[in-house]
Amino acid sequence: MASESATQIFRRLFAALDSEDREAALDALRAGYELVNRDGVSAWLECMDPEIEWSEGAEVPERHVYRGHEGVLRQQERFDDAWESFRIEAVDFAALGDKLVVIVKLWGRGRGSGAEVEARAAHLWEFRDGKAVRFEIYGDPERALRRVTAQG
Repeated sequence: MASESATQIFRRLFAALDSEDREAALDALRAGYELVNRDGVSAWLECMDPEIEWSEGAEVPERHVYRGHEGVLRQQERFDDAWESFRIEAVDFAALGDKLVVIVKLWGRGRGSGAEVEARAAHLWEFRDGKAVRFEIYGDPERALRRVTAQG
């Protein structure tokens, strides 16, 4: 479904989560991340609350928290400046209430250094009224899962 918009993918994701269809939810997540790989994070803006809080992981040097669509776009400019190429694949997830932890595999090549990176990480999403209101990156997927389950 390469021609799906972010809104269509998110609707499919929420329907799958509501019906507890893990495979359909993971398929939607994979489609969503593939959309970002192809078109960049700006393709998801329509599904983000205008006041979204986007937080880089605690492991990120000079960590920043960005607010709103403009902040997300600024973060992505910084990110794009650091990477020659980058790819993300959703491999698993855990959902609890309005929170979703997506376990991802990352591949990238640093701009300038040419260093290649392959890692697992987690993205913690929080949704309200069908829109993403918070996003946080975790270098340790288990830490993200513990945070969500601790908040119940």
